[in-house]
Amino acid sequence: MANLYVPITPMKGDLLVVEPGAYITRRKTEELGYALVRNESDTQRAVTPFMKAHGIGFLIEPTGSHNALIGFSKYPCDTTTSNNLVMRAIAKRAMRFFPCIANVNIIHAYAGLRPWTPDHEAIVSDTPIPGFYVCAGHAGNGITNARSARSCLVRSCSMRKQTLI
Repeated sequence: MANLYVPITPMKGDLLVVEPGAYITRRKTEELGYALVRNESDTQRAVTPFMKAHGIGFLIEPTGSHNALIGFSKYPCDTTTSNNLVMRAIAKRAMRFFPCIANVNIIHAYAGLRPWTPDHEAIVSDTPIPGFYVCAGHAGNGITNARSARSCLVRSCSMRKQTLI
């Protein structure tokens, strides 16, 4: 559309949804591996080659509707179609930390794409195209970083000399 290259790779993330009322934990819980995968640490983890290639880490978060979300995966992909092998790997990783998960029903699974940049930093900038700005590549931190990104974008917009006719 604008003929502008923005270096973003879609990274897929998969989640499992646990049946309502299956009490597993009251708090968001994550393994250290979740942070290592999310931040692309070079620290070695005791996971299968498949889990490493698909960025499988453990995270569980109760929801307001008495379900729980279980995840995490991160791998380059351009589709949100669920991957059964990844879903199984997430469940297997979850059971390592909470064996009781083997006894609950997974009622839904879904996947989404996160915009990822090569240096893992969001792009908030003006462009060579007058009046066109980029605010993208937050890699799953868009809500957390929205206020800062907005401030940077406002500064970038206000620094350009505006000509009114």
